[in-house]
Amino acid sequence: MLRKNNMSSLTHTIAIQGELGSNHHIVCTKLFPKTSLNVLCATSFLELFSAIQTGKANLAIMAIENTIAGSIAGNYDLLGTSSMRVVSEAYLHVHHCLIGLPKTILKQIKVVYSHEMALKQCGEFLAKHNIEAREFYDTAGAVTHVQKLGNPSIAAIAPEQTARLHQMEVIEKDIETNHHNFTRFLVITSKKSALTEINLTQSPHQKIMVELELQHKPGTLAKVLILLASHHCNLTKIESRPIIAKPWEYKFYLEFIVDIRVLSPKKIIQDLKRCAHQLHLFGIFTPGRNFEP
Repeated sequence: MLRKNNMSSLTHTIAIQGELGSNHHIVCTKLFPKTSLNVLCATSFLELFSAIQTGKANLAIMAIENTIAGSIAGNYDLLGTSSMRVVSEAYLHVHHCLIGLPKTILKQIKVVYSHEMALKQCGEFLAKHNIEAREFYDTAGAVTHVQKLGNPSIAAIAPEQTARLHQMEVIEKDIETNHHNFTRFLVITSKKSALTEINLTQSPHQKIMVELELQHKPGTLAKVLILLASHHCNLTKIESRPIIAKPWEYKFYLEFIVDIRVLSPKKIIQDLKRCAHQLHLFGIFTPGRNFEP
């Protein structure tokens, strides 16, 4: 269920997946520290997209991949079936904490709730301490759920800020399997939405994000890669996904960086269209920055 949280006087409404204190909310405050906005909390990524499509929000922040758990394939699919545009991105250095009721200690914990991706990122810690993992729609939401349950044997995995927000106990810090743990987030909007009041940093190096459906015959993907290389594009992402109703045929998500001082985005997109059966442009935007919580 969507819930609106006032941060200041209304200028923009931005949808996030999860509750206040979640990693999505942290990224929101990092990207728009001086912008007047309201935050709309969605319980799912589908609900987040719906908020944009129905006009309840004009921007949304969506996690797309993690350096430990990999891509969130369903979110690529949501982009591919919508008219959304990607206008920015950010990378957050994620630190997971085991959070429980006040005065709870580690040996008491038998069950932990968190988002699917957070559970995957903390798999080794949970296995070592024989803690049962249970999925919840959001990290911050898991903390409030544990608080309501009131059971000292049940904890949540979430950012440290969430514990402070709800006066809960940080039992263990940095429990992620690999401390080089970054999640990439996209800022999306509808094609009709105007961003004139939000200053998104411009750079001569722009990232282009596309979905390609190629003819199912030898050499088609190679032609695309050769084209990008010939234009000196830096390929930063390539991923395949099944094409619905075409068994064992695949579409490709590509991301690459171009120097717009020497190559116009319009030119490279036109050239890609000649190689592809179908092309869906997700967005052209400045490569994102790394943020600490």
